[in-house]
Parts: sequence; structure tokens; C-alpha cells
Amino acid sequence: MQEILFHPELVEREHGSNLLYVPDLVAWLKSKQLHLRTEPPFAGFEFVQVEALLSAIERPFHSLTDEQALALVANDDRIKADERLTSAPGWVLASNAHSAWRKTLDTAISAGELVLLDFASKMPVKGQVTPAEDAPTVFYVPMFERLMPKTEWRGGRTTDTDILTLAEAASMATKHAGTEVTQNDILRAGSRGEIPLRAIIRRTAKTEPCRANDGQLNDGKPAPAGAIPTLPLSACQALANAGIASWRTFDHYEMRDDTMYRYSRWQLTADEPDFVTVLDDCRVIGYDAHALADAFINVPAQDDAVELAPVTGDGQQTGISHKLKNRTHLMSAEIQEARGRAVNRDDPNSVWAELIKMAENKQGLLIGQSSDGLQYKGRTHQDTGVPDVLTLNALRDRMRRDKKR
Repeated sequence: MQEILFHPELVEREHGSNLLYVPDLVAWLKSKQLHLRTEPPFAGFEFVQVEALLSAIERPFHSLTDEQALALVANDDRIKADERLTSAPGWVLASNAHSAWRKTLDTAISAGELVLLDFASKMPVKGQVTPAEDAPTVFYVPMFERLMPKTEWRGGRTTDTDILTLAEAASMATKHAGTEVTQNDILRAGSRGEIPLRAIIRRTAKTEPCRANDGQLNDGKPAPAGAIPTLPLSACQALANAGIASWRTFDHYEMRDDTMYRYSRWQLTADEPDFVTVLDDCRVIGYDAHALADAFINVPAQDDAVELAPVTGDGQQTGISHKLKNRTHLMSAEIQEARGRAVNRDDPNSVWAELIKMAENKQGLLIGQSSDGLQYKGRTHQDTGVPDVLTLNALRDRMRRDKKR
């Protein structure tokens, strides 16, 4: 008997590297009169990673022909109503099986019927934390730099915020770059996190925050059919490799210590099946098509540029312009301006007071204030329309680092 069925690439999913003891799993299935087929058969192992088990549940469906898959759901009205069934019936079946078994296993773990084990020690995981409970947010460090536009756009009549199909984005990027940019180039850039990929969702679905006390997606209303959210990185990678992806989390971005991190902010509720996305569903905004096209052109990065408007005696701006362009240290110009105005330029509290005034007047990238801190137009705002936030602690850290340079 082999010891562990385990896939290291799945450790970033909900149950991470946690295991189940296979004899206990077999006994539980028998007690519930449940039958579980996997590929490879899980019964040949002593332990099984929960996420590897769910992946093995999907695998038998991927080998079905379209005719075989359609025959299996001939009497299932719920699955037959899925619009993806005509183009990818095997993936629809796999997605539904994965979702149903994930919910069943999570319920059993929460009830103490199955025990999660630590990968290294094989001891029970303390507290048996399930995905429904609050857990630390996992921030993914970018392995590739986010692409930014560097030149004036020459690809056609479109704007930064226009939503383009892959074919449109590739055509316009090719025209701009003067060399061929293919749809596969776009998919590969998306899979590396160099640009965000978006996708049309074809059904209404309920969502919930991944973090306790976080805001609701769409003000708590179900995500509507026709919405075009940013795809999670795992879905982007699946689309680049296989042309189809199932997914259930919504990615978001957060600036921490001058680095843009990606994390899962919202997820489908447990009773919702996975979204299934194919290439025809994928979309790119004009800004990211421009950024990718510039990556095919050998041009130097432009200098960071922010022009702070002059301020009149009553504290009101007389004019303002700013460019994100290729700024690697967002808010640097605003902070330097605030230090110049502060009573004590080396005191973070004094500088913070000036930044608040600038935010009230919407100077530079600053657009306002919230309970979290000062809101500004950073990369998250560019991608999602949600303001980036600068906190007093972040300002202190930045000023401390600047002092050491």
C-alpha cells in the first residue's frame, strides 16, 4: 500500500496539505451508504490529501466523450440547465461532482465525523478549522511584475476601461506593438499574473467573504449573470493550459509595503456549484491589452510622474493631473509634498495630518478618507474601482525605510 495520495500544487486550496486517514474515510462512507469512485483509487493509499481526493473525484469525468457525458445527465434537469453543458459536458460533470463532494466532506469534518490530519505529524489538526470559519488571509507574492503601459496607445479606437474579447485584445495589441501578439500570449500573461484576466459569468450565484467582517460582494446580493469579475490565478493557469477552468473564488489586490499582493476576497457559498469558464467567456480591459502590447516593444520605462496642483489660500486645488504609468512606489510624490508642508517633516503624525488635508482636496492620487485610512487611486482602483488605502502604520514604515536609505 502506498502511503499518501498528495499533490503539492493543491496546497494553496482551502484544505491545504491536510490529510484524511483512508481506513476512517472508507468506514465513514460505508456508514453513510455512499459510494466514491476516484482516479487513481484512493483505497490504495493509507492517507489522502483532501484536495487531492477532490481532484481524483473529477478525473474520471475528463476521460468521457461528449456523448457519454450527455447520456449520464439525460435525466438530470438541474445539470441539463447548465449553459456550459453543450460545449464542455465532461467539465460540467466534474465540476458538479467536485462541488457536491466538497460540501459533503466539509460537513462531515465540521461535525467531527471525519478528522483532518496534519501532513507532517499525522496528528489531528487543532480546532478542525473548516473553510467556513475565519482563517488567516493568504497573500500571494507576485512572481512576475505587473505589466504597465509605457507608450502612447496606437492600437485602435479603444479606452483603458473598454472590455475586449481575447480576439479583439490580440488584434489591437498586435497593431500597437507592430509584431504579432496572440490570444495565447494574453492567456500566458494572465497565468503569470502579469495582467488580470476577467470572465463573463453565465448564472446568478450567491457569494460570501473569505475573511470575517469583510464587506460583501455586490452589497450582499447574488453575483448577477453577465458580471465580469477578475479570475483567480488558478483559473487563469487552467485556461492557459487547457482552455477551460472551474473556479469559485474572486481575487482582489492589496498594496502592502509597496508591493501589490493578490488574495481571495470572496467565494461562492458551499451550496453553489463551481463556475466553469471557457475561452469565449474571457475578457481583457484596454489598459491591460496596452500594457501587454508594450511588453513586446523594446522601450525604456518612463519616469514616475505626478503633478500636484497648486493650492490656493483656502486650501482648494486650482487644477490637477496625474499619471500612474510605471510608478513602482505609489504615493511617493504625495508623501513628499505632505512632508514639505508638515510642521515636522520627520514626524509621521505631522505628515499624516497634511495628507488628510490633501485627501480632502483630492490632490494627486488621493481621493478621500475612510475608517481604514486614506484612499487613493492605486492599482487595485485601476483594476476594480475599489480605492487603495494608505494607513498611518504604513506611512510610519515607509518613512522609517526612507530614513535608512
